[in-house]
Amino acid sequence: MNKALIILTLIVFLFSCKPKTKKTVFVISGNLKDYKGQIELVENFDPKSHALLKAREENGNFRIVSKDSLEEGLYYLRFNSTKVYLPLYIDNSDLLIEMDIEDIRNSSISGTSAQQQKWTYFLQGSKQSQNKFLYQKRFVLENSTNYLGLLALNDMLGETPWRLNQTKILFDTIPAVIKQTKLGIQMTHFFDEHQEILDEFTQEGSLDVAAQIEKILIEEAANDNKNQAAIEVKNEISKEHLKNTANISPPKKVNKPTSYAPYFYAFTPDNIEIAAKDIFNNNKVTLIDFWASWCKPCRAQTPELRNIYNDFHHKGFEILSISEDKDKLKWTNAIVQDGMNWQHVFDDSKSIAQSYGVRTIPHTLLVDSEGGIIAKGIGPSKLRSLLKQQLD
Repeated sequence: MNKALIILTLIVFLFSCKPKTKKTVFVISGNLKDYKGQIELVENFDPKSHALLKAREENGNFRIVSKDSLEEGLYYLRFNSTKVYLPLYIDNSDLLIEMDIEDIRNSSISGTSAQQQKWTYFLQGSKQSQNKFLYQKRFVLENSTNYLGLLALNDMLGETPWRLNQTKILFDTIPAVIKQTKLGIQMTHFFDEHQEILDEFTQEGSLDVAAQIEKILIEEAANDNKNQAAIEVKNEISKEHLKNTANISPPKKVNKPTSYAPYFYAFTPDNIEIAAKDIFNNNKVTLIDFWASWCKPCRAQTPELRNIYNDFHHKGFEILSISEDKDKLKWTNAIVQDGMNWQHVFDDSKSIAQSYGVRTIPHTLLVDSEGGIIAKGIGPSKLRSLLKQQLD
C-alpha cells in the first residue's frame, strides 16, 4: 500500500470516528428587556421541579435550545428571580416569547406551534366566557382526539359529584393512546380514587341523558357561526327599519340593562355545586346579596328581606345570598336562626366578591333572568318598590 493511500484511509477513519452532533429539535427564544435572572424550562409548577433546559443570554435576548424531543404537553418557563411561571404548550415546535416585564404571565407567545395558539385561545376564552364550564366542555369535545382535549379536561376537574360525573363522561371520549401519557395516567388515578362518589351519583339512564347533552353541545358549537350570521341579518333589518322610520316619532324608551352580573359556580350549605346562571335563568328577578353572619347591618335587614321574599317569591323572585364567612358552622347557624329560606353559597376566599367589585358588606344587586343588572346597592324599601314594577 502506497503512502498516499495510507494517508487517505487514515483521514476517512478519523472522520468516521468523530461523534455526530445532535440536530436541534426546537428552540424557545424571547426578549429579556430589563429582566435579570435565570430562566428555565420545567415540567411542573413547583419550586422543586428539576430544570429540563436552561436559557442562555444572547444580545439582550434569551434562547433555550433542545436537542431532544419532549413528550407533548404543558410545561413552564420558570423565572427564578421573580418566582413567576409562564405556561407553555410544548409539541417540539419553535416558540417565541414577547415578554411583558410588568406582568410576565401576560407575555405574548407565538411561533410555529398551532397547538400553542389553540391553547392560548382556550385560556382567553375561559376567562371571557359567561359560562366557563360549558365553554370548556365544548373545547374538550372538539379536541377529544388530541392531547389538548385532555389538558383542558384536567383544567375542569373537581370533586363535587355533578362535576366528577360530567368530566368522567368527557374523559371516556379520550382515545386510549392519549390516556397513556403521564397526564392521562394521573387523571385515570384521580377518577379511580373518586369511583365511590361516581357510583353514588350515577343512576339508571343518567349516562344516556348525559350523552344526549354532549350531542346537543356539539350541535350548538357547530351552529355558532350560523347563529352569528342570523344575528348580523337581524342587525341589517333593524338598520333598514330605522332608516325607513326616521321621520316618525321615536317609541317610548325601554330601559334595558347595560351591564351584566358575572356568572360563577359555588357551593351550597349541603356542599352541592350550583351555577349562578341557572339561578338567574330560572327566575324573573334575583337579588344577589353579599353578607356574613358577623355583619350586624346585614342581619338587621334580614327580617324585612324575609317578608319581601314571602310576598314575591311565587311571582318569580329569588334571593342568592353569598357569604363571606370563614367559619361554615357560624354561616349555617345564622341561616337557620334568621329563617333565610332562599339560595345560599359560600365565598370564604372572596373570589366572587372580587369579580363583582365588592369591598364592603352588605352589598346587593338586582338582576333579571339573563343576569342584566337592574339596580345596585338597594335596601329593602327600594327593593319592594322595584319588585312591584317588575312583577306586579
